[in-house]
Amino acid sequence: MPLPQSEGVSYVIVWQMPGMTRIAQIPQSLDRDDIFVIISDTSGLSISRNIAIAAASADICMIADDDTVLLPDAFKDIKKTFASDKALDIALFRIKGKRKTYPSEHTRLHRKMPHGYWVTSSEITFRTSSIKGQIQFREKFGLGSPRFTAAEEAFFISDALCRGLSVAIVPIEICAQPQLSSGERPFTSDGGFPASQGAYIRHIHGIIYGIPHIFMLALRARRAHKAPFLFTLKHAFQGFTCKTTEML
Repeated sequence: MPLPQSEGVSYVIVWQMPGMTRIAQIPQSLDRDDIFVIISDTSGLSISRNIAIAAASADICMIADDDTVLLPDAFKDIKKTFASDKALDIALFRIKGKRKTYPSEHTRLHRKMPHGYWVTSSEITFRTSSIKGQIQFREKFGLGSPRFTAAEEAFFISDALCRGLSVAIVPIEICAQPQLSSGERPFTSDGGFPASQGAYIRHIHGIIYGIPHIFMLALRARRAHKAPFLFTLKHAFQGFTCKTTEML
C-alpha cells in the first residue's frame, strides 16, 4: 500500500512475525518520521488491528489493508466528515469500484446494517477516543483465526452500536481495493466464511429469526456461484450453533 506523506497524518503498521521477531528488519522505505512499525510475535488479522488501535494517538483513524490505495482527497474528506458532525464516532466510507450495494445517501445506523450491505475494513474510520477502552475487534474472527475467518468488521460495528456509539455510512469514496474481499471470493476451501456468517446471524437475529437467514445465505451463495447450497448451509449452521464462549 502506498503511504503518501501528508501534513498531520501518520501511519501505524503492525508486522506480525510469530517466532521470528528477532530477525525482522524494517524495510528502508518505511524508515520515515510519520511511520511507526510494530513488530509483533502474534498472528491473526483482528489481533493486529487491536494492536494498531492501542498504539494509535491521532484524533481520527482509518483502517487500511495492504492492498488499499488511498484516493487523493481521502484524508481531507475524512477530516471534513468528522469536523462537521461532532457526535459521530464511526464513519463508513465507500471503496471505489467495489461490487457491493451502498446506501445512496448518508445513513445513520441503529441496530443492524442496511439490507444487502456488508462492511469492509478499508471503509472504517473512527474517533480514537470513542474506540479505545470501549470496543475492539473480536480476535476469534478474521483471517488467521482457526475457524471463523471473516465477519470481524461486522461484529466490530455491531459492538459499537450496542455500546451506543454513533455510526454512519457516508456516500464518499476514499480508497480503491484491487483485490477481492472475503465476501466477494468463492468460499469453498474451508468453510470459514459461511461459519463466520452463521455466527454473526445468530448474534444479530437470535435463534428463531436467524434460521431463515441461514437458508437465505446458502441460497445467495449458490446463486452467486460462490459455493454449493449444502456446503454453505452446513458450515453456516456450525457457526450458528457454536457456543457463545467461542464468539468472544
